[in-house]
Amino acid sequence: MNQPTAKKIVVPLLLISLALGCRTPLPGEVAWRGSGPDHTATAEEIAEAKQRIHLVRPDMTAEQVFVTLRLSHCYAYGTGGGPTERFRMSYDMHNGHVLQVVHDCTIGRKVRLTGVSLDAAAWRVRSL
Repeated sequence: MNQPTAKKIVVPLLLISLALGCRTPLPGEVAWRGSGPDHTATAEEIAEAKQRIHLVRPDMTAEQVFVTLRLSHCYAYGTGGGPTERFRMSYDMHNGHVLQVVHDCTIGRKVRLTGVSLDAAAWRVRSL
């Protein structure tokens, strides 16, 4: 399966699963954006993203986190893991940096963002 086709299938499935309550673990790896040198976050963009991490909110999706951190144009290869109650996506930014996005799925059927980290910069929800 080529990358554009995989992205069209896997990313919507990931978002649907999160919206439905994370009841089954996602097996997959997700290609977030296009690849190539113009899709790799620069050192300046990573530094700015770390400064913007405080703008993350619990009701955000992973895609909204990328937009908030101004990294939505970047290529990131994501892998999911963890228990279904606290699903973690780890996005390899292909430049030595990793963005972690953690969702809590234990609050009824809601999905809530509970943590985002990029290197040493981190945001955590204060209380559920």
